[in-house]
Amino acid sequence: MIASSDQSVPSSLGYLKPYRRQLVWGFVMLLFTNGFYLGVPEMLGRALDGIGSRPTHDIMMLVVWMAVFAIATAITRIWSRVWIFNAARAAEYDLRSDLFGHCMTLSPSYYRKNPVGDVMSRLTNDVQTVRAVWGFGMVSLGNALLAFLSILGVMLWRDPVVTLWVILPFPLIYVVGQAMSKRIYGTMRAVQSELGTLSS
Repeated sequence: MIASSDQSVPSSLGYLKPYRRQLVWGFVMLLFTNGFYLGVPEMLGRALDGIGSRPTHDIMMLVVWMAVFAIATAITRIWSRVWIFNAARAAEYDLRSDLFGHCMTLSPSYYRKNPVGDVMSRLTNDVQTVRAVWGFGMVSLGNALLAFLSILGVMLWRDPVVTLWVILPFPLIYVVGQAMSKRIYGTMRAVQSELGTLSS
């Protein structure tokens, strides 16, 4: 039988194993992306602080470095997505192939008991959802985690007291986010069910 979408993501992570190298390179690029990104506001701050007190040549060099960091950020960000998204699409292809092969082995009684629309929905919409988690989901999670840790480190180094005041609302934000994600998930499940009914 075809697994439910509640189990599809954790049970299908094994499809990413053949593409570990691409994923590792993708996350390495994300690490460089966040490192280069921190250089942009740093150079901008130094340039603004130096206006009127530093030679024009020094200010221009800071502007050049700011542009270099911005370009490096863009390049590494693009390559992080190329590596991770390509791995996700390759894993999606493998998953679709295995699902199709499995469907070919099911008896006719299975298709009599289960609506064709529901089967088609699982073979299309559910697989696309899994691929989105593998690709965009991992990029978003990895980038958010690296950005949070790197920016938090810089903030703590600059002013620990202000930083602690800034992160005080984070637990409340997390609770609200979890509540909203549960509502969104319930809505998505209802939409998937309706798609299966419409396709029948």
